[in-house]
Amino acid sequence: AINETEGDWNSQSLKEAYNLDPLMYVWITLVYILEYMIITGFIDWLNLFQKEEQKTDFFHKQMFEICQFLYQTGVLISRGSLEFLKLKVTGWVTIGQAIICSVFLMFCLAWKDVSIWLVFPLTFGCGILGGWGYLWSMYWLMDNKSVLTKNKEVLANMLCLLGDTGALIATL
Repeated sequence: AINETEGDWNSQSLKEAYNLDPLMYVWITLVYILEYMIITGFIDWLNLFQKEEQKTDFFHKQMFEICQFLYQTGVLISRGSLEFLKLKVTGWVTIGQAIICSVFLMFCLAWKDVSIWLVFPLTFGCGILGGWGYLWSMYWLMDNKSVLTKNKEVLANMLCLLGDTGALIATL
C-alpha cells in the first residue's frame, strides 16, 4: 500500500510507487535510445551514403533536414493525440521503435542506396512512436490512482531524466 501521509515525498513511498511498474522506466529509456539512434545516427549515415549524382533534386539534397522535420511532425501529432488515444502501452511502442531501428540499421549496413521515399515515412513513424512513448508513459503515471501526487511529480521527473539519458546514450 502507498504511504498516505501528507507532506514531502519519502523514499519508502517513492519506492512503492516505482515498484508499481519498474519496467516503465526501462521502456522509456529504450524508446529514447532507439529513437535517437535513428534520427541522429542512421539518418545521418544514409545522407552521407548518397552519391553526388543522387543529390539532384530538393528532396535528395535536403534529405537530413526533411527527415528531422518529419520526425518532429510525428512527435507533435502523437503528443497531441491524448484526447483520442489514452493507452498505457509503452512496452509495445518500444518494440515498434526497435523494429524501425532494426530496419534503419539494415539500410545502413546492407542497403545504402535505399529510396528516400521509404526513409521519409519510416522517420515520421519513428516520431509518432517516440511521442507516444513519452505521452503514454506520463499518462500511465498521472492516471494511476495508487500513486500520491507528491510521488507523481518525482516519478515524472524520473521518466523525463531517463528519456534524456536515453537520448544522450544514443548520441555517443
